[in-house]
Amino acid sequence: MLEKINVSAGVLFHVGPDGLYRVCLGKRANTKNHLGFWEFPGGKVEPGESLVAALHREIWEELQIKIFLPKLISSYSFVALDKLIEVHFFKANTDAETLASTSHDRIYWFTIQELQTFFKDQSQEKILPADQSMLKMITNSLFEVTS
Repeated sequence: MLEKINVSAGVLFHVGPDGLYRVCLGKRANTKNHLGFWEFPGGKVEPGESLVAALHREIWEELQIKIFLPKLISSYSFVALDKLIEVHFFKANTDAETLASTSHDRIYWFTIQELQTFFKDQSQEKILPADQSMLKMITNSLFEVTS
């Protein structure tokens, strides 16, 4: 039987000064697997920790920001390195405009329009395979950003 690892990932939204919704993505640092790939912030759920508690902890550790009203919007499972990885995506809001990452080379608030073009050519900028379906959901407006 495969060891199961739960991961909580934040699809973090913020309204920019121009009134446009933005979503946060970080570019993985050179010290991680898939270096240079963009990802939604988050990380492993610790033993005894809830998915939501892990999300709050990981976002604070990685970005030093607080999030509001996390809501589970999707889960995705895959096998890697003889482990079953289950990624749980939570939509959440924050009022933080400035981001400082402790675990990414770059962190950025993308508008939905920027997301639609930025990752179009995967030979230039890449997003983690586990995060690609969530990126498509966002750029194709498959869920309501404001709720």
